[in-house]
Amino acid sequence: MGGFLLQTTDEVPFPIDAKQLYYLLANDYLEYPSIDLVEIDDKNKTDGFARVLTIGQVLWFVVNCIGRAIQRLSTTTLELTTVGFVFCMLFTSLCWRHKPTGIKRPITLRCKTTVERILLAAGDGAKEQYRYTPLDFVSRKEWSFSLLWAYDQNILRCLHLPIFGRSNTTSPRYLIPNANWPELDTLRAAYAWILTFVYGTIFVACWNFAFPSNVERLLWRISSVGTMALVVFGPIFEYCLIRNARFLERLPDTPLPMENDSENRSEHRCWIGVQAFKSTARKVAASLRNNSSNQDPALTVPLRALIPLTVLCAMYTIFRAYILIEDVLSLRLLPASTFKTVNWAGYLPHV
Repeated sequence: MGGFLLQTTDEVPFPIDAKQLYYLLANDYLEYPSIDLVEIDDKNKTDGFARVLTIGQVLWFVVNCIGRAIQRLSTTTLELTTVGFVFCMLFTSLCWRHKPTGIKRPITLRCKTTVERILLAAGDGAKEQYRYTPLDFVSRKEWSFSLLWAYDQNILRCLHLPIFGRSNTTSPRYLIPNANWPELDTLRAAYAWILTFVYGTIFVACWNFAFPSNVERLLWRISSVGTMALVVFGPIFEYCLIRNARFLERLPDTPLPMENDSENRSEHRCWIGVQAFKSTARKVAASLRNNSSNQDPALTVPLRALIPLTVLCAMYTIFRAYILIEDVLSLRLLPASTFKTVNWAGYLPHV
């Protein structure tokens, strides 16, 4: 994302979001830009007809799956997994219905005030290290999901696997990443929780499906229930852990024993060993809490939250991996009704 670029005299152009734009306008750093709705819509490279056509195709697929269930025709786990992705796609399309896409040439807003003066006028709140742009102090607010997402992204970066977007390490950033997770208010969080609950129950709908073996059916049931439990209760557990967890307390240093006689020499060596262990433990804990390249203090994750959440994420990965693998393996042995199509003529009134 990056529909607006801020151009100042002392900094390279960098993108700004809606809150930062409002901040600049409210403090008279910028004049209100003369931009109309037509110009904004011109930034959208996605055809409205193509969107409607795509949504119509996926809805027709869902209707076919419902028709198969009504006529008691077998449905494969692969088809039901696709229904889950369709469910996510529909609500994503709803949320992004006004979002411009494919912006190649952003709108540049020229500011006569330098970034240095803007930061000085903002006070102590602008002295913290920024992550994307110098105006991060206006809108940046890390929360549980954004912290864990950044932590996982840094792991992929160290492995040279930029799976979720391009690697962007310039400072300031030349665009706002799509994986930007603003904190949800209570109402939106409730909506998200309901949607994740529905998504998790889709896989449980395969409870009595025909599987090639009883073992595969049992593993599917375990994986589907585990997936539903983690997507429903995982975010709540994650939020509570990171919000309430305290950093591991620093181990108190013990005074150095005197090495005046032979009796204290052994105690002195033991003290040195304990202090060396404490120092190493602190360094390891610090590297685990914060794996960002610039050691951004705002991206520090408490170990008391990181360790159990890592276990839960590993469990979720195993459950989801089995579901995707079984979607393919179950195709080797299918009931005969799987190859039949829905008889739509039976629903049409006869003349």
